[in-house]
Amino acid sequence: MMNKFFLALVFIISSAINAEGVEWTIMKGSASTGMDSFAANELKRYLEQITGNKVPIITDTETPPTDNIFLVGKVETNSIIRDLAVQGLIKVSADVPGPEGFINKALDANGKHYVVLAGCDELGIQYAVYDFLENYCKVGFLLDGDHVPSKTDLKVTKLDVSKKPYCSFRQHSAYGKSKLWYGAGTWIAPLITDKFELDGYRTGWKDFVDWMIKKKQNVLYFKRGSFNIGYILGFPELNNPDDIASIDADRFWYTSKFSAENTELLIAYGKSRGMKTCYTATICRIPKCFQKCIEDRKHPCYGLKYEDMGSWLRLDPLDDRSYTYCLRKHVDGIISKFGRPDFWWGYYGWSEKAPTMGLSNRSQCHYKAYDLVFRHTGGSLLVYTWDWGWHGISRKDEWAYYKGVMPKDGSVILAVNDLTIPDIFLLDPNGLFAGFPWSKYLTATQDDQCLPEQFRNLNTAYHTWKTFLDSCATNPPCGFGLDNMIHHVDQRLTDFECIQSFDGNANAIALNDYLYDYTERAYGNGPYFIRLLQAQQLWVRQHKLTIDQVEQYMVSEWFWLKDNIIFRTDLTEAIYYEASDHDKCALIYGKWIYSDQFTKGWADASIPDNVWVNLNKRLWESLLSFPSDMTYENKASLYEKIEPGLLTIRLKDEKSRPIPNKLVHIKRGYLTKIESAESFALITDKSGAVKVLLKPDVYEIMIKSPWTAVPVLMLHDRDKTINITLFY
Repeated sequence: MMNKFFLALVFIISSAINAEGVEWTIMKGSASTGMDSFAANELKRYLEQITGNKVPIITDTETPPTDNIFLVGKVETNSIIRDLAVQGLIKVSADVPGPEGFINKALDANGKHYVVLAGCDELGIQYAVYDFLENYCKVGFLLDGDHVPSKTDLKVTKLDVSKKPYCSFRQHSAYGKSKLWYGAGTWIAPLITDKFELDGYRTGWKDFVDWMIKKKQNVLYFKRGSFNIGYILGFPELNNPDDIASIDADRFWYTSKFSAENTELLIAYGKSRGMKTCYTATICRIPKCFQKCIEDRKHPCYGLKYEDMGSWLRLDPLDDRSYTYCLRKHVDGIISKFGRPDFWWGYYGWSEKAPTMGLSNRSQCHYKAYDLVFRHTGGSLLVYTWDWGWHGISRKDEWAYYKGVMPKDGSVILAVNDLTIPDIFLLDPNGLFAGFPWSKYLTATQDDQCLPEQFRNLNTAYHTWKTFLDSCATNPPCGFGLDNMIHHVDQRLTDFECIQSFDGNANAIALNDYLYDYTERAYGNGPYFIRLLQAQQLWVRQHKLTIDQVEQYMVSEWFWLKDNIIFRTDLTEAIYYEASDHDKCALIYGKWIYSDQFTKGWADASIPDNVWVNLNKRLWESLLSFPSDMTYENKASLYEKIEPGLLTIRLKDEKSRPIPNKLVHIKRGYLTKIESAESFALITDKSGAVKVLLKPDVYEIMIKSPWTAVPVLMLHDRDKTINITLFY
């Protein structure tokens, strides 16, 4: 009896699984690495969200329960992938397509339908899975979160992709969205549809790293604030309470120890995912407490020239001790805490200030730093040229000196500001960039509004990449970097830049091709798709949307897409261009993504009091607001002054006759979070009209018999009349 019952139970469970429509199995190798297993689990997680079905994971030693199989791994770890490669059905190895490369291919073999997601290395296998999800399944991996489409019947047939990175160095500042510059991290909580939440500094940075890998970025870049601990660990003469306090006071919010703890967590997690690191070391700059050493006759740096800059000293750039002692000890202290990086960013002590003390050219400083320190410590040196040409030193002179002293051994990478790429690099008689390895670097300084097309123009980005791909084939950029992510910046531009840094295909696609793809990944391919694509095209062409265009192309989709966190952001920003200050207050009220991100309440709850340096909490609160005033804190005084607008709805039949005594429902859409009634039920008067006062938000007018739904955007103190014709 027990056996019969057990068999019956097994049959019932098996039938239930088949009834759910489980069509796919994920097969990883029995010799899978941690990243192979991680990639398989990520594929499972997203496929189950997409299809609504359970997708089992098995190893290559087990019998698959389905004929449709995702093969995940590498030739070294998955025997089925290895067999297909030996048979010549796929071309993938540790060297093909290349480092961090991957293949995605659908094929039939051995009576099975395989979808091979195979990487060349640990990053490659992750990229293989995320590329399939992004480009085949149209999952949106954007700054504000994921958009996961629904496809109950997932069929994968025409798929044959082989990729390796166009730029080998692909970097984002590891402080922007995650605020790691300040030792803390925030990220919008995933899958939240009706509210925005803060993530604490102990976990938020993981989401930032995860997003970077989804977008195939491979280098974590840390600014100098993360490495003040290097002065404490590298200089025994400064490792005492008074000097540590002086070091902490050098323009940073948190103590060096607290920042180092968080930086260490991020580095460890990033490396566990296969990422590289780029550290910043300060050249010819040292905390002011070192002044006593310079004045000590017994100290090796006695008599070293310096300029007092307040909380720090600018050291003599022509004295070797500024490098062999000061810079080297700083670097050694950093390495002792965090290990060796793959790259060093040389931050010099007079950045944005005129050189002094005999320095006639910044490259003198770079060369000494490279020759006396960095080439002995491991890791390539990056030279950033964004301020070349300032303070009377021409770019031409700077470039001439740079070419004369810097070696072409691949250890020095020239990072050129993407906003102004001088012709001296492109038109050099010795060839593009004179044969030096170089990076395309994007620094946003036009963040007066921090909105799409004002952070930076997507048209410009597209044509810049197209120029590189067409004209720089003989010496293409080896790297890509994006800085200044302190503010909420354009997720569309960031998405485009990340894609180009890996795929490098701007010269093979039209900008409209990208907008089509972005719209589908961001919002899905529903009945609203064409209008939203048109909105994106207008947005790029005009650099903004008018309120009328927002109402025509985007508001009508709100009740379809209000649970899409990406659409929430885009719609709010689209309205924001022409909105009044009162409306801006309503739009950003209660939404951290348009706030300081770190309010006083957040800081009190998340950051221990003992890690703040002196009064830096107050300074931090004053400096982290958006220059664009896209902060509720800057608009809060207007909240009580927000006035409703009068909405008049007139109902007529097909013969233009008023329809009296008709029930009209009005439902609030919660684009804003201001206090207001959720719904209204009104009866039309003899003239077929109803009137109601509504505060800023998107509302839906609903009428039964026949069913009619009309969305409407109401703004501060703005009256509107909607005429609706009902056809019986």
